Amino acid sequence: MQLQPMNLEALERLIVFAADRPISRIGLDTNLYTELEFDSLNAVALSVELERDYGIRVPDDALRELHTPRQILEFLERVAARSRDGAAADPGP
Repeated sequence: MQLQPMNLEALERLIVFAADRPISRIGLDTNLYTELEFDSLNAVALSVELERDYGIRVPDDALRELHTPRQILEFLERVAARSRDGAAADPGP
């Protein structure tokens, strides 16, 4: 599967959708849980959107460890790299 490139702007749109409320600014190191008051339902919504829009499944254990857009983007890059290399290993959080 060819994964679409993900950047902060694209991820911001998914975060705002998952948060289900307007968010004025999201930086690479914004903590989704403490600064944006994400809860487990918001995290699952983000995971569903990532899978739907980008074909990337975020395992539940990884989902709990990804607190910032930077961590999410790094995770997605590891997934994309493994996909390019043909590896099926779990990229971890």
